[in-house]
Amino acid sequence: MNSSTISFNNYNIVSNFNYYINVGFIYRNNDVINYTRYDDAGKQIVTYDNISGNKTFNVNAFLIKLSNGRIKNYPSVRGSGWCIILTTVP
Repeated sequence: MNSSTISFNNYNIVSNFNYYINVGFIYRNNDVINYTRYDDAGKQIVTYDNISGNKTFNVNAFLIKLSNGRIKNYPSVRGSGWCIILTTVP
């Protein structure tokens, strides 16, 4: 798994305004998963399977949230994505 993240945070004391921008990307290659199957006699066989080559892209993976008040974290649960949070600090 390869991942990259770029973050920027700025706080203005005079106007009491804070903004935080976080951009992340995750690339997975040659992932291995547990694989369980049963033979004809009902015996459980546990092994591993390489799922390299499977590609998934979801337009809903991008996440933009605006927040007022406390700093909140909005992770993208669908894989690669963007996270932008604008917030004021009380």
